[in-house]
Parts: sequence; structure tokens; C-alpha cells
Amino acid sequence: MLKLRFLIFGLILCPFLSFSQNDFFKGYMVKLNGDTLVGYILGKEIGSTLSQVQFKSNTNAAVQRFSVEDCIAFGLYDRDSYERHTVNVSQGEVNLGKLSTGIDTTSKRVTVFLRVLQNGKNLKLYTYVDNIKPRFYVKEENEKEPVELMFYSFYDVNNGSQIINNPKYQTQLLLLSRKYGAQIEEFKLERVLYNENDIVKVVSLINDYRKEKSKYRPFTFYVGGGVSSLATKYDGEHALAKSTATSKNAVVPFVNVGMDIYINPAYARTFFRIDAEVGVLNSEHSIENKETTPVITENKHDFKQFSGTLSVSLLRNLYSSDKQKVYLGLGIAMRYADTKDNIKTFRYSSMYNESPGLDFKKISLQIPISAGVILFKKLDASFTYVLPSTISDNYVAYGIKLNKLKLGINYRF
Repeated sequence: MLKLRFLIFGLILCPFLSFSQNDFFKGYMVKLNGDTLVGYILGKEIGSTLSQVQFKSNTNAAVQRFSVEDCIAFGLYDRDSYERHTVNVSQGEVNLGKLSTGIDTTSKRVTVFLRVLQNGKNLKLYTYVDNIKPRFYVKEENEKEPVELMFYSFYDVNNGSQIINNPKYQTQLLLLSRKYGAQIEEFKLERVLYNENDIVKVVSLINDYRKEKSKYRPFTFYVGGGVSSLATKYDGEHALAKSTATSKNAVVPFVNVGMDIYINPAYARTFFRIDAEVGVLNSEHSIENKETTPVITENKHDFKQFSGTLSVSLLRNLYSSDKQKVYLGLGIAMRYADTKDNIKTFRYSSMYNESPGLDFKKISLQIPISAGVILFKKLDASFTYVLPSTISDNYVAYGIKLNKLKLGINYRF
């Protein structure tokens, strides 16, 4: 069983560690001699800036690879564009575990692809991300090359436990705003963080730039329902945990609502799913002891639960087209249960004794693994397996585990 779980998790992780042919999008590439090639280019949702162009002339063609020595610009229509530039790249770490003692102003001069964030009338804004940190660059129209917006983070030389942040980029943006007559108060710039969202907002003010509304929706809502196969099982040193004990599985309906939030809406490959579900569980466990014939004893436990489950999953489309998407992923869920009719019955011959059953957790954690298909952007059919989780209170020697399989259909809007 343990090996099976590792296999399942391995299958889940594979799509997140590799690209498929469906990560190629329509785009263009400009070679050093000025020739423009039109075809399909490998895109990237998140992470380091692309260091090479992977190009296909058509969807079935072989992949051609081009570096900064072969290409001066490339782009994925309506998604991203990149330009080749020779720039100074700062080397100072910002990762808390790798900070230097004292400011690190070292830099390397390299030729790289910069991703274009904004092309305005006064400034052009770029970003470059590698395994050290993200960086932002600005280029004025009459300047030869982009200039990095600098941010330093380091340990104080005189106090090794104190971290000093030097947001030089705020001063750089202030000077640019004054140069181009942008009305930005200095105290507002002091609140600007070194991230894409904040930097883009400030450069937009300097450029008097009004961004067009993206045609890519950042999220999608859905409503739906389905059926769940629920099985509870005693575990540990308990009479009802014996192999001769019987339990009654339940196939019950559920309803759910939720939303999908895309990490990068332009690519819509990887997304978070937030889901709320309500359902009911009826469970019966029993065991008979016939060894004492003609006196037969029976141990029985029945209970009912009304539950609500809130889950967050990370999913990725393994295959994606305009009409169909196939996804896979896993998540974590919090299940709240209200237990009713929790009765334990012991029968000795014709005598019955009833008492309260085991105590149950109000809240338990679950791990759902999901696979599904989205058809015509509207219908979402999915299968979910929930790893067994303990729903009874924390008894030392025994407990009750819940196994769950569910089939669902959602309507997206």
C-alpha cells in the first residue's frame, strides 16, 4: 500500500517537472540577420527567464533551439515577448539563508534575454529571473541598454543578526518620475515593494500608460455535484477491526461549488482549485461471534455524519486545446463533520445493550488526488481519490478511517 502511494505521488509530480508538446504556442523569432520566423515557441508560466528559444515551424515539426547568439527577439502572441540585451546583472543574494554580511554590489556583464513587461512612451520595463533572484530593468528611449533597478539585502556588519534592506530602486524610480513629470509622491514610492505588480504600477504612472484589459481570465467559477463511494473501516486492536467484521459502504450524492485560479492566465496550464463540498455519510459495522453456539454475541456500531469539506488543490493540464483539457493534481482538504445517531450495540443471545459509540473528530485533514477532463470550456468531469484518513478521535489502540472515491461533474462559468 505504501509503494502504491509513492507511485501515485510520482505520477502526480511528473507533469509538474516536465513540459509537453502543448506548452508550445504561436509565436515569432527574429534572427540576428533580421529574418523573422513564424511558428510555435515553448512558453513558460513561472520561474527563471527563458535562456533559449525552442522553436517549431509547425505543431508536428522537430524542435529547433536558438540561443542569444542566434536571436535578437522572440515572442508568444498575446502572452510574452523577449529581447536580447547585454546588461549588468547584480549577484547579491536576497535569499534569507544566503545573505552576505555587508552589502554585495558585485555584478556580471552578460548577454541575456529580458522579458518585456511594458513598452511605454518614456520607459521600457523588463524582468530577468535566474537562480539567484528576480531583477527589473528600465530603458529610456535614447539609452543604449537597460539599467537594473537595484535592491540589496544583507546582514549588518556590526550586528550579524540584523538584516538591512536597501531599496535603491525607489530612488531610481523617483528620479525617473521627476524627469518625465509624473506626479508620484515620495512617501508612496517608499511603500513600493520589489515585485512585478508594484514595479509595473509605478512605471505605468511614469509612462502615463493605461493597460488594456487582458483577454485571459485569471479565474473561473463552477457549480456541480456527483456521487461519492464512502467506506469506513476500523483499524487497530478492536473487535470490529477483525477480518470477520463486516461494514456497509455507502454511495451518496454531493454538491459542490468552487473556483479555479490560474498561476499565469495567459498560459492557463497550472492552477489552484478551491472547492467547497457538502455531503452525508451513513456507516454500519458489525461482527458476530458464533464460537459460543447456541449463545451468539454480536458487536455493532452505526453512525451518521453530515459533512462539509473545503479543499485547495494544485492542478496541471497535461493536455490542452480549445475544446478539451486533461488535468491531474493533488491537494489538501479540511473536513468538518457533525455526527448523529452514533450508537454502539452489544447483543448477548436475546439481550441488547446500547451505548454511545466512539467519539469523532469535528475536523479532519484529507489528501485528495484528482484527474479530470474539461470539455468545450464549460463541462468539467473529474475523478477524485482521497487517501484514507482517521475520522475518529485519537484513541491509542484503534480508530476509524474513511476511504473516499468520487465522480463529479461541474459547470464552469
